[in-house]
Amino acid sequence: MIITEVYKPEDFRINDVVSHLAKEYNITVITRAPSYPKGILFKGYTNSFKSSIENGITVKRYPIMLNYNTKKINKILNVIWQPFAVAILVLTTRFDKVFVFQSGSIYSYSLLFGLRFRNNKSVLWSQDLWPEVGYESGLPKTRFIDFFLSSLTRMTLKNFNLILSQSFEFKNYYFSKYKVESDVVYNFNNIDKKLLYNKRGSSRTLLYAGNIGVLQNLEKIIDFYLKIKSVSNLLNKFKIYGEGSLFYKFKKKYDGKDGIIFYGRVNQEIVTKELDKCRYAIFSLIKGPIRKTIPSRLQYLYNCNVPLIYIGNGSPKNFIKKFNAGLVFEEGDDMLNFIKKIKSFESKKFQTKDVFNKKNILKKISVALSNKNNLKG
Repeated sequence: MIITEVYKPEDFRINDVVSHLAKEYNITVITRAPSYPKGILFKGYTNSFKSSIENGITVKRYPIMLNYNTKKINKILNVIWQPFAVAILVLTTRFDKVFVFQSGSIYSYSLLFGLRFRNNKSVLWSQDLWPEVGYESGLPKTRFIDFFLSSLTRMTLKNFNLILSQSFEFKNYYFSKYKVESDVVYNFNNIDKKLLYNKRGSSRTLLYAGNIGVLQNLEKIIDFYLKIKSVSNLLNKFKIYGEGSLFYKFKKKYDGKDGIIFYGRVNQEIVTKELDKCRYAIFSLIKGPIRKTIPSRLQYLYNCNVPLIYIGNGSPKNFIKKFNAGLVFEEGDDMLNFIKKIKSFESKKFQTKDVFNKKNILKKISVALSNKNNLKG
């Protein structure tokens, strides 16, 4: 049994995990009515409890409050409702192993405490830290709320035989705060990784591709671009691809200014071609626990073999330095010194590693679900 907030027709890595595990097991997927990312129900689906067979896989869906992107109350109500919906479907499903892809609220799995009293193998692959992500998304943080939610997180994690963390920072955090051990399993990427960087010195283009919301720190990225452009000709054009809650605000404020162009949401094929032509791709995350995450955008850009500039610290910084993936600009760094770092980086020849290899990571998930306990991070 696989439990996940998102599943086909939504485009997430869990779809590949299900296809892989279906070669070894009879699979039942428990998931929501499909509505990500806009909170609008996909055409051809109903927002109700419904079971169906999709490509030989049993899929049990439960209803949610739609329009959660525009109505915060609906998002909160989903966090409260989903644990009950998941528990109802789990109680009515026969299974011998359970795999949870935790890409949203961990509390969706808080009522599965019966797992610890059964012989079934249970694995949770954690992609988000809660309640920290909730606070960064606007959930009020009080002493009581934090105590309650942290206690609920600890209880939920301890429901499972094995926790897989998506970064070493997750692993360290879970142990230091909750005394919960975990193994590190990075998320994977479907783009085949090339191990050597192409020379890009003739390009003057900086590129951002991803969501444009609160967590992505885009205004700090724009400020970085304007500063480096004011003291150097290394970068004189900034292409921004993607949409999100702050897209129109930033487009109105910056589009057309000093070589900044907003393109909105485009086909990934177009972005991939543009990445081949740019000098650097850039990304950031706001300060806070979100920086413990290895974002999917980093995985995508890394496998596209484009050198990266990351603004901030945390997991992305450690990853970039460990695997020679580009450069890190931190608060307080001097821009002229950073330009020297760029020239030094570009004068060297680096060989990177295929860290997000799909085949290897799917194999790790299979091992995690087996009765062997020799998985290494």
